[in-house]
This record gives sequence, structure tokens and C-alpha cells, in this order.
Amino acid sequence: MKTDFPHLDSVHGWLNTQALIFTSLYRTKFLQNIEFSCLEIGVHHGKFFIGLENLTPRNGKAIAIDVFESQDKNIDGSGSGNLEIFHQHVSNFCQNPKRVIARSLDSLDIDVSEIGFNQFGLVSIDGGHTANHTMHDLDTSSKLVTETGLVILDDILNQDWTGVVTGAVNYFTSSKGSRIVPFAIGYNKLFCCHYTMRNRVMKHLVESRDELKKYNIQVFKLTEFAENQVISLK
Repeated sequence: MKTDFPHLDSVHGWLNTQALIFTSLYRTKFLQNIEFSCLEIGVHHGKFFIGLENLTPRNGKAIAIDVFESQDKNIDGSGSGNLEIFHQHVSNFCQNPKRVIARSLDSLDIDVSEIGFNQFGLVSIDGGHTANHTMHDLDTSSKLVTETGLVILDDILNQDWTGVVTGAVNYFTSSKGSRIVPFAIGYNKLFCCHYTMRNRVMKHLVESRDELKKYNIQVFKLTEFAENQVISLK
């Protein structure tokens, strides 16, 4: 399935390919024949974003948000996005480059009402790695994602960016963390869905463990994250 994403060897970034393959399998199962848009907070040069755009229906929007050249806003030094390089990769590898909207913006300043409530089937969070940014970006994503959509939080257990796990635990154990909940963890990412979808998604993963092995995805065990049972993926 890596051949479905020919950009992977050409675009710089930090990505376990299985994370994108798992996202593609989720899209096929739970977002098939559904119109939706995609969004990523923190795109760097577009390695994961381009994969999301490739998975998005042609009529959907594809929005990329990053501080890009305004590195004074990158207070934790997590990545260094380059808008010119990003645009070049979009032109080379996106299925519909003209629909890509790149916004140079701190995610703390995202206006959800402007972007669109409940319209995004695929939402990736890889922006500011502080606890404050992580909590805010999860809350923003919970308002953007569709009822059957997927929210993906990067660097969840990266020891260099512990603000992410702190922010995620604080969010999911608070009253705000109710619309979306985590259901799986693996490949340096936390995968989340709508609360009403959680049992259905986890049941499907367990029942599909043999099929998933064909894609080098192992449903390893049940574990716990922020008071939620989640599936460990290896």
C-alpha cells in the first residue's frame, strides 16, 4: 500500500508509513462514499498532509495550517515548516493541488466557524507541542471533525515533546474531552474518533486483526490511555 503514496520518499518529514496506511484503511471502512474535507495543524513540508489530501474526495477542501516562516510563534521549536517547499510538494504530489488552502497561522488563533464545523473526515494535529497547544488543538479538532471522522495526534509518546502527552491526558480527563475519544495508539500517534463510534471502531479492529496483518499492522493488545481503553498497534 506504500505505493499508493509515491511522495513518501521525496518529501522530508518524520512519519511512520504504517500511520498513513492505518489512516487509509480507516477512511476506506468508515468514510467510504462520504463527502468530507481534510485538515492538518502543523504540516512542515507536507509528508502526512499530502497523504491526507490523496485520501480526501475530490470535492472536499484540504486545509494546511502552520506558522511556516513566522518561527517566532514556534515557541517549543517543534519542526520548521517552509511554505515555499510545501507549495512545491503540493504541486508535485497532491491529486488536486488547486483545492489546497495553506494558512500561515498559530493554531491558537484558528476560527472554527470560519473553517467549518463538523466537515472534516481526516484531521491531523502536529502543531505546537506544548500542553496548552495540544489541549487547544484537540478541542478545535473535536469541533471540526465529522461524526464518522478520524482525529490523529502526533508525537503522543515522544520523550522530547512531553507537552503533547500532558496536554492529551489533561484534555481527555476534562469535561471538554467528550465528543472525541482515543481508540488506538501506535506509530507515534494517538487515533481518536467520535464518542458514539468508539465501540464500533474498536470491534472492527479486533475482528480484522488477520486482515490488518497483511498491511504490517498488528492489533497487539488493549491498554489504557487517559482513563480510556485503547488498542495498541504495532
